[in-house]
Amino acid sequence: MNNNQDALPSGVVARFLNVVERVGNKLPDPAIIFLFAMLLIWGLSWWFSGVSFDAIDPRTGEAIIINNMLASDSL
Repeated sequence: MNNNQDALPSGVVARFLNVVERVGNKLPDPAIIFLFAMLLIWGLSWWFSGVSFDAIDPRTGEAIIINNMLASDSL
């Protein structure tokens, strides 16, 4: 009566690694993840470039300004 489930480790670490493997297998290719992250950052920079923040850069003492990465001079 050799059952395959008897041979599989059933500890907490083994179950955690199984979950990590299942989640990792569902992720897209790293290049696609990078592309989506880049598009997200571009969109956020465009959106926040019109907002003025009251935060001051402690190194220079000047106000922090968000630059639009989609502007023609940034590209």
